[in-house]
Parts: sequence; structure tokens; C-alpha cells
Amino acid sequence: MKAVIGVFSVVALLGVLYGLAFLGVIPVQKMAGKSPALASALSALHLAKAKKPAPAAAAAPTPDPERAALAAQKKAVAVDRARLEKDRADLEASKRQPLAAGPNGSAHPTSSQDDAAKLGAIYATMSPDDLSRIFGKLPDPDVIRSLTQLDEKKAGQVLAALPADRAARLARRMSAVSLASARPGSPTPSPRTSL
Repeated sequence: MKAVIGVFSVVALLGVLYGLAFLGVIPVQKMAGKSPALASALSALHLAKAKKPAPAAAAAPTPDPERAALAAQKKAVAVDRARLEKDRADLEASKRQPLAAGPNGSAHPTSSQDDAAKLGAIYATMSPDDLSRIFGKLPDPDVIRSLTQLDEKKAGQVLAALPADRAARLARRMSAVSLASARPGSPTPSPRTSL
């Protein structure tokens, strides 16, 4: 009789433990995660879910198209910056060299006009923020000359990105140049005119 009561007690205790584990009171998932043998035993008793192997496709992250596009844009900007710095260095070097003599012996600027046009084309492809950082290091006459080569929208965006006092000074000088050139018969002042 004692043996029957002992077996019944063990079965009752196991039933209570099973019920508590089934209800989640006993953290069987944590215990199953620590021991693979216990995990398989608990899985056979329907107390723990067997871990499914991760699919191979989930192991490799899918490329994010926005990040790829951003990386391509950054690369293009870096190439443009390098090209701009090279052109700027060439322009500075050409400013230091004397003017080339033409076929009739007169001096004329050959490459400086081409360089200015090339630099204007490069500026047109750059973002207003990049241009404002570059223009922040250039003297006002050079910035005014470059801004007049840009379309109005981009020039406005560049001025907006510059510090307010510098943008106001540049706008004042640009308006003085455009007002003077609008008067009939008046000589066109150079951008170096100070106000």
C-alpha cells in the first residue's frame, strides 16, 4: 500500500510540475536554452518549442537600396570634390603664370577662361551646402563671379547656406554690380568694387 501511495505521490508531483511548466510559471524555455538534451526532452513533452534552424537566406542581410543609393551619391560627391580641388589648384597655378603670348605677340588669357567655365560647370553640379563650405574660404569677388554663373535658385540656396553677414555683403555687392550694369551708358563695375 505504501508503494502505491508513493507512486501516486510522485505522479501527482510530476503532474503539478507539468501543469506549472505548461502554464509558464516554471521557465522551461530558459532551461531548454541552456541544455540541448533537456530541450529535446521538454520538446517531446510539448513543454518547450524545438528551435528551428535559421534559413540560409536570413543569415545574409539583404542590401538596403536607400543605403546603396546614398553610398553611390557620397562616392560621386567625393569624385566631384577631388575634381574641383584639382581644377582649383590648376586655376591658382594658372593665375601665377604669365599670360600666354598669342600668334600676333599679344598676351591673352587662354586657359583661364576655359578654367573659369569649367569651374562654373562643376559648381553647377554641386550641392548648395558643399558650395557654401567652399565659398566660405574664397574671397568675395571670386564668390560673386561664381554666383553670377549659377542659376538663380541655386545661387539663392548657396547664399542661404552661408553665414548671414557674409550673404548680406555678397548680395549687396551683387545688386550694386547688376544695378550699375542695368544703367544705359554706364561702365560695368568689376565685382571687386567695395561698398
